[in-house]
Amino acid sequence: MTFEEAFSSVEHLPIRNRVLLGRFDDGADTYWTAFDAESRDLLDDLEGANDIGDQIARTVEEFTDGDSVSAVAIMYISDTSYAVLVLGAPDKSSVAKTLSEGLKQMAAQYTH
Repeated sequence: MTFEEAFSSVEHLPIRNRVLLGRFDDGADTYWTAFDAESRDLLDDLEGANDIGDQIARTVEEFTDGDSVSAVAIMYISDTSYAVLVLGAPDKSSVAKTLSEGLKQMAAQYTH
C-alpha cells in the first residue's frame, strides 16, 4: 500500500487514533499500512510476533496513554531495512515535514 492509500484508510479516525507504519527496505518499494491505535486485536498480534512487533506495540500504547499530540519513531530492523511509525498525523503534509526535519536533525547530530 502506498502512503497516500494508508493515510486515506485512517483519515476518518480521530487524529490521535491514526497509526501509519512504513517499512523501508534497501532497493525495494516502501510498503505502508495503517490502523486504529485503539485496535487491541492488531496490537495483540504485534506483541510477541518479533522484537520489532513488540517495540511497535509498546510505542503505540505509550502514545495512546500519554499526552503527546503526534509522534514519529524510526526503528532499525536490519542493516538494509527500517520501520517508520507515525502516530497522530493530522494530515499528509505534516508527516512529510516531520520526517524531513527529523532526519535532518539526526543527520546533523551523527555527522558532527
